[in-house]
Amino acid sequence: DLGGVTCTTCTNLGAQSFDPLALTTAGNAEPAADPFALAYSPDATTLFVADNLNIDSFSTSSGLSLGTNQASAFVWALAVTPDGSTLYSVDDDDYYYEYVSTQYEPVNEISVYTAAGLGSVTHYRIPAPGSQNSGDGVGCYAMALSPVNGYLYVACNWEVYSALNLTATPAVYEISISGGTITILNSFYTSGSPAGVAFSPDGSKLYVTLYNANSVIVMDPNLGTQIATIPVGSGPSSITVNSSGTRGYVANYKAGTVSVLDLAANAVTATVTLPTGAAPAAVSLSYRS
Repeated sequence: DLGGVTCTTCTNLGAQSFDPLALTTAGNAEPAADPFALAYSPDATTLFVADNLNIDSFSTSSGLSLGTNQASAFVWALAVTPDGSTLYSVDDDDYYYEYVSTQYEPVNEISVYTAAGLGSVTHYRIPAPGSQNSGDGVGCYAMALSPVNGYLYVACNWEVYSALNLTATPAVYEISISGGTITILNSFYTSGSPAGVAFSPDGSKLYVTLYNANSVIVMDPNLGTQIATIPVGSGPSSITVNSSGTRGYVANYKAGTVSVLDLAANAVTATVTLPTGAAPAAVSLSYRS
C-alpha cells in the first residue's frame, strides 16, 4: 500500500488527510462542522463523511460535493459494501438521552443508503439482543462489514441501560439485514467499551478498539474469542486496516494522535501527532494503483 492515503476526521477541523508513509498531514480538508465517521468507496473516488445528522459525499479528485442525505440520529460509524453500491451508518442518540434530556427518545438504528449520490435511505431500529424488540439504549457506536459473510459487526456499550442501573455487558453484535428485517445473529461480549471495529482483509480477524482501556483487542469473528491485546493511545475511537492486512491505523481521540500498528507483531510501530487541538474520531484508508 505504498500509495495509501489515510484520512482522519477531527472535531471542528473537518476531514483532514495525511500521508501514512511520511506520517504528516497532507492534502485538503473537507468541510464538516461535527464529523465523527468516514469511509471511502472501494475505488477511492468518493469519500463519505458523517457530519452529525447528515451523510455527505465528496469527490476525492475535485473535493466537490456529490450528494447528501439525513440519518435517523447522530452518526457514529460508516461502512461501504465491496461493490460500492450500498453505504451503512450507525445512528445513536443515547448520549443525548442520558446526559441532556430523558424526555428525548433514545435511538439506535442502522441506516442503509444507495451509495451513488446518497439518493435513498432506509432506517432499521437495532433490536435488543435475543429479541426483535427495540434496543434503544444499547449505545451502538461502531460497525464493520464482514468480507466473508457480508454481515455487520456492530459495537455497542449499553450506555443508557447502564446509567439506569440495568446490568448489561458491552458487546459486538453480528447483525443481518435482509428482506427488510434486521436480526442479531451472535453476541460477542467485551471487557471494555468497544468504540471501533475493523476486519482483516480475509475476514479471519476482527480488531476492536476499547475506548476506556486504551487498547485494541484482536478477536476471532466466528467464535468471539480474544487472540491478542495491543496497547495504543488514550481514547482509541476508530481503527482501519490496510489491504494486505499488515498495518492498522488507530485514531486516539483523547491523545490527539494516530497509532500505526504492525498487525503481524500486534504492536505499535509509530505514532502520528496531529495539530494541537485535534480530536481524531475516525480513520480510513484509500489506495492508489
